[in-house]
Amino acid sequence: MSDNLHVLIFITVLLGLASCEPVFDIKDPVFIEECVSEHNRHRTNVNPPAEYMRYM
Repeated sequence: MSDNLHVLIFITVLLGLASCEPVFDIKDPVFIEECVSEHNRHRTNVNPPAEYMRYM
């Protein structure tokens, strides 16, 4: 493809990304609760236990 076409595609993508709204609000209490719950669920399932990971 020509360089001009690459530049046009690049600008189009950048403008599209700039106009997008965030997917989530990090101040939303429901979002925070979901993140903490998911974090805790993964932390309880690791081997060795997460409390010992600092010593690895």
